[in-house]
Amino acid sequence: GYGMVIFDPANQAITMECWPRSTDPIKNPEAQYPGWPISIKVEDNYGKKALGYLPTIVTEIENPVVQLIKKKGGEVVYTRRFLGNEVKPKIFEEGKYIVKIGESSSSFGKGKVYKFKNY
Repeated sequence: GYGMVIFDPANQAITMECWPRSTDPIKNPEAQYPGWPISIKVEDNYGKKALGYLPTIVTEIENPVVQLIKKKGGEVVYTRRFLGNEVKPKIFEEGKYIVKIGESSSSFGKGKVYKFKNY
């Protein structure tokens, strides 16, 4: 068999398909293996439950890319696009964080940086 992964950036969703080898999905769209397709939200793909959230940040950027960084050691926790103009970064442990917001990850130098002393 073979698989396909379909990304839906507008809805931040991922759909995974699994097809028998000789199947043409256009001619036979119902022929996937039982239990397929599987769809998840990008948010679900992280695999960790949040300990909590940093305060909401309202930005002038629509659908910004947000990077969460641990202040101690500079480890990037995640970089992802948020929908809308409100960002409520989730965290997985207590600590100090830096949040970078830009139109893309390459624009962080031109975007805003927020520092949170403690969760």
